[in-house]
Amino acid sequence: MAPLYYSSRLVVVGVVSHSIAILSTIFRLVYRGWTRRFWYEDALATFALIADVLCLACIWVDSSISSWTLAVTFPSVLWAARMSIIFSIIRVTENTVTKVHRKITYLIAVSFACMWTALLVQKLGVCHFHSCHMGKPVAFSQLITDIVADAALVITPLHLWKNVGLSRNRKIMVLSAFSSSLLLTAVTIAHSVTLIRSHTHSTLILAHAKV
Repeated sequence: MAPLYYSSRLVVVGVVSHSIAILSTIFRLVYRGWTRRFWYEDALATFALIADVLCLACIWVDSSISSWTLAVTFPSVLWAARMSIIFSIIRVTENTVTKVHRKITYLIAVSFACMWTALLVQKLGVCHFHSCHMGKPVAFSQLITDIVADAALVITPLHLWKNVGLSRNRKIMVLSAFSSSLLLTAVTIAHSVTLIRSHTHSTLILAHAKV
């Protein structure tokens, strides 16, 4: 059996997007390890890195294997990255915001973990009963969770950036998280919309670009 929707365009988009993500993550982890500042966000980035490598490998893998693998790795890369961003915000704003703000940030992290788990269960169920043919229920679930999660990732950094207790360097870190969230939002919504219309070759290409 051939790889899922294999084409030269998919290979180019997949290799370029995944390679950029993998190399930048490796650079980040090496730097964090060298400076001895490895924290929860870096552990999540490591997990996302492993899942991303598997996503890249699936471009050339038999579809009977890649369908199940991508059902797990696609959402895992995305949600691990989101969790990494929120934990970055938690670390940067530690001891500089009120207890209420910290609790809200931790609640966002917990909600991300719940949405991640729910999507994984839903996708694995579809793979078990419908041979991984993701329909509109999955598309709507992704769209709703994407909007909720990305809204949280956009609003939280903006709100915290206004905090006068943050140093200039920490404000730059918070704005970096905000910029990452905006980019993530643009691609995730486009992917979810195409998935609602139909599961096509373009949907898979957007999915690879998304992670």
